[in-house]
Amino acid sequence: MELKLLIDGVEVEHYNGSLDNRNVIALQSDSRAVKSNDMYIALPGTKTDGHNFIEEVVKKGCKSVLCEAEWLKQQKNLNVETTYIGVKDRRKAFATISANFYGNPTKSMYMVGVTGTNGKTTSTHIIENILKEAGKNTGILGTLYSRYAGIQVDAKYTTPMSDELQKTFKDMLDHNVDSVVMEVSSHALDQSRVGSCDFSAAVFTNLTQDHLDYHPTFEAYKEAKGILFKDLVKTSGISVINLDDPNSKYFIENSRAKVITYGLTDKAD
Repeated sequence: MELKLLIDGVEVEHYNGSLDNRNVIALQSDSRAVKSNDMYIALPGTKTDGHNFIEEVVKKGCKSVLCEAEWLKQQKNLNVETTYIGVKDRRKAFATISANFYGNPTKSMYMVGVTGTNGKTTSTHIIENILKEAGKNTGILGTLYSRYAGIQVDAKYTTPMSDELQKTFKDMLDHNVDSVVMEVSSHALDQSRVGSCDFSAAVFTNLTQDHLDYHPTFEAYKEAKGILFKDLVKTSGISVINLDDPNSKYFIENSRAKVITYGLTDKAD
């Protein structure tokens, strides 16, 4: 894919090198796997930073690099044959680039995202069966596996990395899947792995103390979950909220889509 098309929609703050006559055949966030016509995605990590491996991949012949704009501005003696794309948020840019690379497959499917501390796996399987009964060719993706069109692949994570996720969606679309239901973890939301997914429906199950080894506070955990409702579900879509949960008000108030509530209380829709 042409580099110009690949970075369409990416908020590029600074770049070095040519954007013309640059073709990317694969996306790589693992420096060890990079080849000359790949784009290296220098992601931030918990123990090290992808910036530390840029010099290494360039020596291997890599011609396209995604990096942080402030890092790029500080560099001298950059390789003139490599194009460096500088952005503010590398993870968000990675999500957009991944979606572009695979042709934005979620725009062509009915996407349901389910988030919450507990009940995501059960809920996605219930919704999968509802969609199947409605005659939809349905795919499911979550903690256990991705499954569609007779294909089942065991899951490494609840929500895969952006490029793996979009590759799976593209394969689903190629197998005529028209509806997808998936678990959306707080890690994936915080790290923008689903940043370029077009969700028609967002479902909130519940929220309890969890993942505070990753999220600094419970509020930060709640806000990460809220991204699905604030930023990712279509304004023309629906947000389905568990009214019995004490945190439901937050998700209702922060949803940009029409809200439908459920629960044991008489106040639920």
